[in-house]
Amino acid sequence: MNRERIDALLEEGLAYYHRKDYGQALVAFEKSVALAPECAKCLSNLGVVYAALGRYQKSIEFYLKAIALAPEYAGSYTNLGNAYNRIGEYEQAVVMHMKAIALNPKAADHHANIGIAYKNLGRFDRAQRSLEKAIALNPNHVNAHFELSMVLLQVGAYQS
Repeated sequence: MNRERIDALLEEGLAYYHRKDYGQALVAFEKSVALAPECAKCLSNLGVVYAALGRYQKSIEFYLKAIALAPEYAGSYTNLGNAYNRIGEYEQAVVMHMKAIALNPKAADHHANIGIAYKNLGRFDRAQRSLEKAIALNPNHVNAHFELSMVLLQVGAYQS
């Protein structure tokens, strides 16, 4: 396995992904998985592209493979939680995000993601606490600010 080649493919895939060129991102991540089928990060990133393409069941398959290979990699759990959120499996989403937080409690994204799952379940108090935690960890977390504003609106916590 050529670690430098795999890292380059991961960087390439992420660059395409951030440009929303999911076809090219898919190619790069598939190449990384072909070179290193045991690379949890490669599998998880491939799942992220499938999720971006709306193919959530396919993304879930890759996240589960990544978790089986590297149960200590928090990113796979939060990605899996996001996929569950997208298909309406909010309780499962909470479970996966809790695992991600347990592995990496200082990741603002994990707290924001569980906050979204709680919001979707109508557990607004938990959603608010989780989103506030995400903002405390990263004051510039745009998504956490937006989701917190949605939670506050839903519970009527606004000034007229």
